[in-house]
Amino acid sequence: MSKPRTFIVNSVIRRAVKSKLASLEFEGKNLERVRRKTEKLGKMSVLSKAVDITETDCDGVRTELFQKDKEKPSDRVILYFHGGAYIAGSPQSHQDMTARLVLKTGIDILSVDYRLAPEHTYPSQLNEAITAYRWLLDKGHHAEKIAIGGDSAGGNLALATFHNIKKNKLPVPKAGFCLSPLTDLLATGESNKTNLRKDPMIPGNRISDLAEAYAPGEDYSDPLLSPLYGDFSDFPPMYFTAGSTEVLRDDTLRVVEKLKKEGIDVTCVIRKNMPHVYPSLAAILPEGRMALREISDFLTTHLPA
Repeated sequence: MSKPRTFIVNSVIRRAVKSKLASLEFEGKNLERVRRKTEKLGKMSVLSKAVDITETDCDGVRTELFQKDKEKPSDRVILYFHGGAYIAGSPQSHQDMTARLVLKTGIDILSVDYRLAPEHTYPSQLNEAITAYRWLLDKGHHAEKIAIGGDSAGGNLALATFHNIKKNKLPVPKAGFCLSPLTDLLATGESNKTNLRKDPMIPGNRISDLAEAYAPGEDYSDPLLSPLYGDFSDFPPMYFTAGSTEVLRDDTLRVVEKLKKEGIDVTCVIRKNMPHVYPSLAAILPEGRMALREISDFLTTHLPA
């Protein structure tokens, strides 16, 4: 993307999103308005109509199953967790991105409609995540044919789920991927300071407020809340991407560093000046489409047909 174009996209996001998030109250009418606007994003997707979407109950957990052709289900599946700071979002709000991945890979995606904070707090979301994973295993899906992915808060939940899978001694999925994941609720990354003004979307000084809304009174150094502080041995191959000016850039880089120290096969792409979870903007950003191609190649390599 050209520099002028990048500037325009980031400027629009800064005015439309960051300014509102900076003063957002995590309750009441303002929060409901944000949730409604987030859901409308999904309705703008044209590609989502090219896949089959089925509401699925996974032992009490609401999910949506995305398939290229439900008459020919894949034996491979991605368990996906949407972003939205744990306070907004759903499989519908992220369906353009998930639809694109399904169409590119031919792999089914089970997108979890986990309950939102502050009405439902930790460990509700983590319990739903592990329940959905157990459901896949119970339905005959082999871990070697499963990947786990997520973006932003969903990336936090994806990595926490990997830690929880290990804790419960369940079979570890074959691969994982995270888009601009929130990995440290203590917000100790240097980029949280250096990119505070540069990030066009996320007001970094609100992370502590988010942590309190999601997991009030909890120990934020717990790896099930801040995956950065966990043990990354025996993790599967992983793919990460984020923008260079994100406050959460170092949330990605520090996890990647830990994975590399454990000898894990990890791919990390930091793209210059890209906004938070830029692959979700693939409809307008060529870099977003490039990232989805990379993720698709990664997934089809590690989860071959």
